[in-house]
Amino acid sequence: MSVPATARLVKPEPTQPSQTPDSDAESEPDFSAFHIGNSVAHNLGDYRDGSITQISLKNFVTYDRMEVTPGPHMNMIIGPNGTGKSTIVCAIALGLGGRPSLLGRAKDISEFVKHGHERGSIEITLASAGTEVKVRREIVREGNKSIWKINGRSASFAEVQKTTKNLCVQVDNLCQFLPQDRVVEFSKMSPQELLKETQKAVGREDLLQLQVELAEHRLKERQTMGELHRLAQDVDSLRKQNEVLERDVERWQAREAAESQLRVLEALVPVVRYTDTKAEHDRAKEARKHAHAHYLEVKNAVSDGVEEEIEQLESQIALNERQRRQVQDELSTEQRATQQRTSRLERFETRQRDLSAELEEIGKRVQRRREQIAKLRTEISKLEDAHPEEKPQEGDSRELMQVASELSKQKLELKNEIIQLQDSQKGLLRSNRQLTTDMNSNDRQL
Repeated sequence: MSVPATARLVKPEPTQPSQTPDSDAESEPDFSAFHIGNSVAHNLGDYRDGSITQISLKNFVTYDRMEVTPGPHMNMIIGPNGTGKSTIVCAIALGLGGRPSLLGRAKDISEFVKHGHERGSIEITLASAGTEVKVRREIVREGNKSIWKINGRSASFAEVQKTTKNLCVQVDNLCQFLPQDRVVEFSKMSPQELLKETQKAVGREDLLQLQVELAEHRLKERQTMGELHRLAQDVDSLRKQNEVLERDVERWQAREAAESQLRVLEALVPVVRYTDTKAEHDRAKEARKHAHAHYLEVKNAVSDGVEEEIEQLESQIALNERQRRQVQDELSTEQRATQQRTSRLERFETRQRDLSAELEEIGKRVQRRREQIAKLRTEISKLEDAHPEEKPQEGDSRELMQVASELSKQKLELKNEIIQLQDSQKGLLRSNRQLTTDMNSNDRQL
C-alpha cells in the first residue's frame, strides 16, 4: 500500500461523532471529501501488474468520500493516531475480496458502513498489462451483504477472487499484506510457513508446487536411501547366508562324491571277493590235482603187504572204536546209577533229618514225662510227709500202682521207640557212607 513520496494526514476537527469497528477504541475523525496523492501523472507502464493505482471510498467507516492515488514505487501514509491510516488498510483488504475476520476487528462487513448511512462502497483500481481493472464492492448494511462489480459490470465473489488471483493479489498472505492486528500471528510463523507464504507472495504459482514436489522428492529420496540401506543390509545378510550355504553345499557335494565312490566300491566288493575266491579255488584245484597224482604214484609204488597191514590197522581201529563205544555205554550206565544213588542219598538225608526231628521230639516228650514223674513223686513225698501215720487205702494204693505202672509202661515204650529211631539213624548213616564210597569210586573210574 503506497502513496507517491510521502503523504501526511492532518487531523481536522470532527464534524460529528462516528462509530468505527476499531477494537482499540481508536476514534477517527469524520472527513467529508479527502484526497491523498500528488498531481504528478504516472504512466500505467510504470506499474507492475496488480499494483494499486487508485482507491476510492464512500461512506466507509469515518470517510464520506476518500480517494488515494499511489505511485508505482514505494508509498507511505504518515499521520498521528486517529487520522484514518488503518481505515485505508481495511479498505484495501475488504475491497480486494478479503473477509472481515482477516483484519481481526469487526465480525460483519456491515459494521464498516459509516454511521448514519445504509450503504458504503470501496473501489480499487489495479494495473493489468498496461490497462486498469476496477474492482468495486458496495456494502449494504441491511442484510449484511456485498455487491461486487468489475469494470462497472456485476460480478460474483468467485470472479473477484479469480481476478485478484490472476494479478497475484493475496490479501490473506501475511507476507504480502500484514494488518497491524495480525503482527503477533506473523511473528509466530515458522520458517517453513514463511517460506511457503513468501513463495506465494512472489507471484509464481509454480514455486509452491515446485517446493511441494521438492519436499516430496526429498522425502522419497530419504525413503529410497533408507530402503537402499535396508536392501544393502539384506544383501549383506543374504551374502553371509549364501557363504554359509555354499560351504554346506561344498560339504554336501563332497559327501555325495564320497557316498557315490562308496557305492561303487561296495558294488566292486563281490567282484573282488569272487576274484579272490576263484583264484584260491584254482590254486586248491591245482593242489588237489597234484596230490591226486602223488597219491596214484604212491599207491602204485606200495606193495600188497603194505595194503594188508593197512587193512589190519583199519580192522584194529574199528575194534577200538567198538570198545570205545562199549566203555562209553558202561560209563553212561554208571552215570545213571550214580545219579540214582545220589537221589537215594538225598532221600536218606531227608529221612535222617526227619528222624532226627522226630527223635528230638521224642526226647522232649521223655523229658516232659520225667518231669511229670518227678513232680508226682514230689507230691507223693509231700503227702507221705504230711500224713506219715496214715496208710494208704487199698483203693488208692491200687490206683497209684496203676498210675505208676502206666508211667513205667510209657517210659519203656519211649525207650524202645528211641532205640528203634537210633537204629534207623545208624542204618541211614551206614547207607549214606556206602553211597558216598560208591560215588567216589565211580568218580575215580571216570
